[in-house]
Amino acid sequence: MRYWFEKDSKINQDVLRLVRRLRILGAQTYIATGQEHYRAAYLRNDLGFSSTFDGIFYSARIGLPKKDPGFFEAINRSLDIVPETPSLF
Repeated sequence: MRYWFEKDSKINQDVLRLVRRLRILGAQTYIATGQEHYRAAYLRNDLGFSSTFDGIFYSARIGLPKKDPGFFEAINRSLDIVPETPSLF
């Protein structure tokens, strides 16, 4: 699995710099991804996203694919926000 994780990881450094700046300004930042448990753990731990983002929401944990509107509805409920509030990129 490590081979797959490492070869399939293309990190956009410009986005990470923006996320870090947003967090300095007090914004909460999260990842929403269609991953399974092992890949999500790799993102959090091995790529260090646990120190860059406030949290990660992923398909295996939510129980829905990312393309399902319920995926984002579950995130909104978890964060106690209305759909018009979040900024996604």
